[in-house]
Amino acid sequence: MAERGTLFRYNGQPKEEIPTEATQIVVDSSVCEIPDDTFNDRRFLIEILFEVKLVKGLVSIGSGAFAGCSALAEISIPATVTNIGDNAFENCTALRNLKLQNGLNEICEEAFANCSSLLQLFVPETVETIGQSAFQDCRSLVLVEFCEGLLEIGPMAFADCASIESLKIPGTVEIVEDASFTSCASVTQLELMEGVKILGVACFANCFNLTMVSFPESIETIGEEAFLSCQLLSEVTFNEGLTEIGGEAFGYCAITFVSTPSTLTRIGVSAFRCCKHLATVHLKDAINEIDSNAFEYCEKLSEMSIPPLIHVLRSGIFNGCRSIVQVQLMEGLREILYAAFQSCRALRAVSLPSSVEFIGKGAFRNCTSLVSVELPEQLEEIESQAFGNCFSLTNIALDKNSHCIVDKDAFMGCTLLEEFFPLFSGSSMLMRRFQGFSVHGLCHQATKTTTQQLMGANQTCRGVIPIRDAFGMTPFHILSSSGSLRLDLFRALFDIFPSHVACQRNEQNKSPMDYLRTNSSHEVISVMQLVLRESMLKRLDQWGLRQWKLDLCSLVNSIGTEGDKNRNCCIDEIYSKMASYELLESTSLLEQRLWLDRILQKSTNESTGESLSSEAREACRIGSGASVVIPNILQFMVSAS
Repeated sequence: MAERGTLFRYNGQPKEEIPTEATQIVVDSSVCEIPDDTFNDRRFLIEILFEVKLVKGLVSIGSGAFAGCSALAEISIPATVTNIGDNAFENCTALRNLKLQNGLNEICEEAFANCSSLLQLFVPETVETIGQSAFQDCRSLVLVEFCEGLLEIGPMAFADCASIESLKIPGTVEIVEDASFTSCASVTQLELMEGVKILGVACFANCFNLTMVSFPESIETIGEEAFLSCQLLSEVTFNEGLTEIGGEAFGYCAITFVSTPSTLTRIGVSAFRCCKHLATVHLKDAINEIDSNAFEYCEKLSEMSIPPLIHVLRSGIFNGCRSIVQVQLMEGLREILYAAFQSCRALRAVSLPSSVEFIGKGAFRNCTSLVSVELPEQLEEIESQAFGNCFSLTNIALDKNSHCIVDKDAFMGCTLLEEFFPLFSGSSMLMRRFQGFSVHGLCHQATKTTTQQLMGANQTCRGVIPIRDAFGMTPFHILSSSGSLRLDLFRALFDIFPSHVACQRNEQNKSPMDYLRTNSSHEVISVMQLVLRESMLKRLDQWGLRQWKLDLCSLVNSIGTEGDKNRNCCIDEIYSKMASYELLESTSLLEQRLWLDRILQKSTNESTGESLSSEAREACRIGSGASVVIPNILQFMVSAS
């Protein structure tokens, strides 16, 4: 029995013979294995053991061999050791320095778990396996280096290592297992080497300071929750080879841009949910499944094009995307399910392809800016609240031959529809909207043959003032609020109605330009320029104010060159200049009219019939009060002239 505070040489004695108060242990060179739990729960190891020196000859350290040695500060594992067993050094909370040497092959489950003082780890090139939770909760671990040759990093191997700053996963690790680096909150850099194929569930979840990830071409699958709640992750680069992005893989990240590779076929449930900075998404055509809530609450997403192999838009896929203005849906889409576009408050127009058969409950509920919906002839059913509380909805109709079943509450809260059709009766109301309004109906359908049909209508309708339909819309309002912003359609319409359409307003006090200027698509620029040229500039010609035309033409041509904000500023400037020209013209017209009335009155009172002298005419002008400017008089004066 060793005396208190003396060195004890261990050469394989039974656990019961090891002194309880020895301060140092030297393992004899003859020992090849330290059995399971040899020093586990020994009070002296917890209280007074400062160093264990292992000499060459040892091959294996058994499970729990030094677990709970809370005073152990440093250890060097000799090159002869090939295996460190489960829990071997678990809860060695004072362990700061650990040296592992070439020859070590496996670090087993929880081998160094909760070694909360460990600062750095260099894994030798001979190590092939790091077991489950091997270094979990090593909260002071800052530096970790792996070598090529490592084959497996087990589930939760480095979970909750909150101080690790960078990670480089070697290409020999084909699978990064579930939660292997979850909650490594200080990681700012992650490098995945070519050869890594699968990222497991939550493998890098809650790495709050990670900012960028580039995936090698070898990556095939990004597992569920792989990067969930990586709140600073703003840049991800996907390469060819990736086939699947799992559910919630990037939920609650700061990603701003996503472009998927042509090999990607599936995006899982809530994959990008609550990515509140995500503004642009480019999806390649190979994608055949986008699962429920995939882009839910992506509040800055402004437009989206759905790949042609998507046949079902699943529940909540774009729910709460409050900035989305435009969605392009492709032929082949058959069903739009529950709340797919719910609360997309900026969405203004939806053109449903002819293949759509079903619109589910609440699909477009609370889309408060939605003005126009083009419903296909083959549509079979619109469920309850599908368009509930779409307060702005006016441009909508069903084909007269449709057999669609429309739920009685499908348009509940659509106040403008209720205003025009107090006895709203679902499909029958929508089917009779364009009765007697052939041009309106053509503009709403906007098919490939519409331009030709409009040219035919030109023969009978040319020069007629465009009247409003039952929803208070002119053909120009219908086209401007729809998703069919085709230049040829607007040109054909101007041939039929060459009047002052840019300023005409519907029952909601909106002009066609009001609808166009809220559209952020690139196609709208040429349409806006055409509308302005064909209306406002013609109007200047009618007033004889050609001197202002060049100035306005320059402004019209500059629309859209510097983004939406400047585009709207440019339009406001055009309107402002037009108003000033109107004021100038109204002053001139008013003076002339009042002067003429005075002259005529003077002439009527004269019995001689002789024409007035210039001095007399000037007196009439002054006496008429023609120098007084009356605002907003132009419309009155134009009708009177």
